[in-house]
Amino acid sequence: MNYIEAIGMLEKNELHGLVIIYGEEEFLIDYFIDVVKTETLTSGFEDFNYEKIEFKEPKISTIIESCETIPFGGGYRIVEVRGLDLSRDGMSRYKDFYDELATYADELDDSVILIIVSESGKLFKGGFYKKISKSSLIFEMSKLNRKEFYGFIAKQINSKGIKVKTDILNYIIDRTGYLNSDLNKNLYDIQNELDKLTSSITSGKRLDKAAVDSLLVTSVEKNIFEMTDAICMGNTTKAINSFLNLNTGKDDNYLAFYMIIRLFRNLLYIKEYKIKNYKNPDIMKKLGISSFEFGKLNGFEARINRETIFNIYTELYDIEVNLKSSVGDFENNMLYLISRITTELRK
Repeated sequence: MNYIEAIGMLEKNELHGLVIIYGEEEFLIDYFIDVVKTETLTSGFEDFNYEKIEFKEPKISTIIESCETIPFGGGYRIVEVRGLDLSRDGMSRYKDFYDELATYADELDDSVILIIVSESGKLFKGGFYKKISKSSLIFEMSKLNRKEFYGFIAKQINSKGIKVKTDILNYIIDRTGYLNSDLNKNLYDIQNELDKLTSSITSGKRLDKAAVDSLLVTSVEKNIFEMTDAICMGNTTKAINSFLNLNTGKDDNYLAFYMIIRLFRNLLYIKEYKIKNYKNPDIMKKLGISSFEFGKLNGFEARINRETIFNIYTELYDIEVNLKSSVGDFENNMLYLISRITTELRK
């Protein structure tokens, strides 16, 4: 089950016993646990009825002792356990502990919510999983899809009393880069950006595109997007200037390089899908890109022939090896790459 289903079970008062949480979105994990504490613990006794256990070496006795403490003031007792590795290696290393935990899960009182968060972010679906899956709750807190992310953004902005139109919400989604796996952003990153954005807007006012551009998009991302756009237009000077404006070190240079790879990969796929008569919505779905990004790529694709795109794309992986192993300066290699590609696109 996912985050939405987890909240639904909480609202129906169906959350008790052993609860396993895993996944890559730490924000959703932390937020969900905070909501569980707020909604289930007896007011005035929160500190007495909640305990967090951090394990380096897991001990079932520690969990049992905490779970069998009677809740003060009635209601629920919550025990949150961190530090457990629920991956295949972790399960194998502490097999006896997990066997004991699976057995104890059936003995938990209905007034206890035992929340175990996988430290590895993964859950190995082996023997332990099979033993607990029928009687316990298992939630995966993975990255949000576009619809879920839209709801997250809207809720964050509306909670500050700020007005925002649907088109601006979609623009924010595209500009955050959360749905772009190459940027590797999580919801904590997004929360920080939204806090920066909303703190500058007075409650009751409307959020517009200019505010998003000036406050939400970082200079690094802005320059990378400007660089890739300029590359597609064959504008060597603008592409090089955008790259030089990164000016924040080798990590951002690598990111710029991989965004170039991604650019030509997507351009090539769009070409191929159009040859097969795929409709635009189907192409966007297959590539996992937004309408905002597709609109730009679609315009670029129309003016660049397939052979040129294919040749650049296939050569980029050879260039990657040279960039990483070259004794020369990485920045100079990137400048040469940009110049070479833009020159090719102007032919």
